[in-house]
Amino acid sequence: MIEQYFPSKRPVHVAPLRINQWDGATTSPYGEVYKAEKRGLSIEEYRNRVSIVAKALMGSKWVVGALGFPHSAEEAEKYGQCRVIGIVTHYDHYGTIVWDPDTPFLLSVRCLHEGNTGIVTCSVGWLVAENPLLLKMEC
Repeated sequence: MIEQYFPSKRPVHVAPLRINQWDGATTSPYGEVYKAEKRGLSIEEYRNRVSIVAKALMGSKWVVGALGFPHSAEEAEKYGQCRVIGIVTHYDHYGTIVWDPDTPFLLSVRCLHEGNTGIVTCSVGWLVAENPLLLKMEC
């Protein structure tokens, strides 16, 4: 069996390899500098907010579809049982909610209580697994 190989007539374009260099950091919509400037933040503040969201999520046990109750008895009476319908996983997805570095609002929950069908945006600690109304009755 005879085998022959011929070089391709197509021109081969090889992109030059760049190590630790990215030209799109300031102009690309995927760069941190662009995202920080778009929000009117310094790059340090943008990175700080990204890390605050990441740290808050590390301690969270909530997943989409989970059921919980507001942490206080008064709010549990008002809202009742709630279902998690959305979780902010990165500061880029935070939206137009006012930023609070102490308690970032990362969860969107829908109230399952009759007559209260609103959506509440809350922090990770606002929801608890146990109903505080039941805990209040036991005391």
